[in-house]
Amino acid sequence: MRQIQKTRDVLRAALCVVTTLLLTACGQKGDLYLPEASPLLNIIVF
Repeated sequence: MRQIQKTRDVLRAALCVVTTLLLTACGQKGDLYLPEASPLLNIIVF
């Protein structure tokens, strides 16, 4: 019986984390911010 309770607790915690991530992501809007590449790093950004 304890294994079932433990599994439920883990699933409940995972559901809370996923729900929180989805709710915080819903408030984001606009384009993805990609900063300009630093000339010192010599990175090519496509």
